[in-house]
Amino acid sequence: MFVSEGMSLWAKYGGDHTGYCLEFARLDMFAVAREVEYVDAVELDITSETAVADAVILLYRKTTEWSNEEEVRLVGPTHVPAHLPFNPNLLTRLILGTKMSLSDRKRIRHWAIKRTPPLTIMESRYDPIDQVLRLLPQT
Repeated sequence: MFVSEGMSLWAKYGGDHTGYCLEFARLDMFAVAREVEYVDAVELDITSETAVADAVILLYRKTTEWSNEEEVRLVGPTHVPAHLPFNPNLLTRLILGTKMSLSDRKRIRHWAIKRTPPLTIMESRYDPIDQVLRLLPQT
């Protein structure tokens, strides 16, 4: 299995591949989540009567060069804690970053094994020939 869309997301938001990714069975629990729209140009006319509404829309837009990410965003106020509780039974698998520390790998594996049923763990590995991330079962 490969994930070509993940490279820039892992590099930018996953601590340069030291983090992990949670995969969910459903996204409906994230009521405020929106898919990012990829457009040729991201523009904002600050003199427009709709400038404020247009600026909010910009939070969910990126240029087409990022379209391989297939990103979904949760945007909230800055004064609210960045913790989002969820039902752990909705997790389908965990994907570990290729540069994740051994201690973090062990801790996450311990959590996954304790769950009923146990949670599948995959590891991301960069394939320099095909220039994609491959997902492999954790060893």
